[in-house]
Amino acid sequence: MDGGVRYKRIQFNSANWDFINIEGKFDEREIRLRVDDFLDTKYDWLGLIGFVVRRVQQDRKKMFCSEFVLTLLNYNDPWRFEPNTAYCAMASKK
Repeated sequence: MDGGVRYKRIQFNSANWDFINIEGKFDEREIRLRVDDFLDTKYDWLGLIGFVVRRVQQDRKKMFCSEFVLTLLNYNDPWRFEPNTAYCAMASKK
């Protein structure tokens, strides 16, 4: 179903994406090295469902997309953010 964490260049259609400018100094090379540490980490479907059904525990060996992004941006406890709150947290730091 899912190959896990990966990155690739894609063509963005601005009608389908929201872009957030993130303040701070980010070195693309450093980010890519950090991404490489997580390549092929499986997607945490149960962890994502856990935001709705609180009894589900997250698998620490898996991640969901917002958790991965917040990890790269050095947020504390990125596993606590579901995708919508991750977006709001990043957007509020403009």
